[in-house]
Amino acid sequence: MKAVRFIAKNADDAALLRFEEVAMSDCAVMHRKIKSLLVDAGIGVAPLMLMRVHTAKEPYTNVAALANDPQVEVIIFSVC
Repeated sequence: MKAVRFIAKNADDAALLRFEEVAMSDCAVMHRKIKSLLVDAGIGVAPLMLMRVHTAKEPYTNVAALANDPQVEVIIFSVC
């Protein structure tokens, strides 16, 4: 498991950045890289990318079902 935190060095940079877009983009790149490495190594599993957001008013309660679905590679969940 890897956790990443994005921090701007100053307020001017923070005003220019859309942290959600930066995070989603970087996570997607890393997810594809890990998936490719697993395929190249002959390992028959797909990585599951979890993204936590703070925007939903009501959480989705069936995350376990999504996590066990082999077709699902990305789960975006919220923290209320």
